[in-house]
Amino acid sequence: MLTSDEHVGVLHISNGIYNIKLDSKNECCFNLNSNTELIIDGAIILEGNQLENYQILQIKNKGNVKVHGSGILVGDVETHLGKTGEWGMGIAILDSDNIEIRDLTIKNCWGDCIYIGQVGYDKSSYSQNVLIDNIICQSGRRQGMSIISGKDIYVTNSQFIDTGSIKFTAPGAGIDIEPNILGNTVVDNIVIEHCEFYGNTNGRDFLTYNLDSTANVALRNSKLEGHFYLG
Repeated sequence: MLTSDEHVGVLHISNGIYNIKLDSKNECCFNLNSNTELIIDGAIILEGNQLENYQILQIKNKGNVKVHGSGILVGDVETHLGKTGEWGMGIAILDSDNIEIRDLTIKNCWGDCIYIGQVGYDKSSYSQNVLIDNIICQSGRRQGMSIISGKDIYVTNSQFIDTGSIKFTAPGAGIDIEPNILGNTVVDNIVIEHCEFYGNTNGRDFLTYNLDSTANVALRNSKLEGHFYLG
């Protein structure tokens, strides 16, 4: 273990190509601790697998985490060996606080390039104070980014493009804000601005679904090539 929750740690993945393997015993490549800064300047490429569920990078029940760099995370949508499941994620943020993701490209995931979700299934389970800045989410099979449960989520200067262009499974949106269970999630102060959406299958650039009357979502100053869906 290179870091711990009790200490500030900085990890640097330098320029280069890094091929990674995941299997049923290890469905996550990077499981970050609190108080960690991860700098990714290389290309992390996931080899084909049969997993229905994986995370190249996971932040779960953590706080004060920064991930940034000039690098790229590449999923296995072109080489995936299975045919089922839709939960192969590039970056998964679950029940975590004060998280920054900047300046990376995330592409070709079996599920979503970025997933902001919850561990439990009630309103006490959500991520908060999350910044997504200058990110490219490209060619995810299911979504560019999903927001399942979150508070004070700010997404800016980012691109959500070509969702479903290699392989597709519904909903297939650039961004989908969709709680798993109506009324059992927090969707509060979600702001998306200065972003671009294009090339997404069926023109489904931005989707909201399963929101209750407490939800608070703003999309502004952004460019959509396709459509905005409310459900």
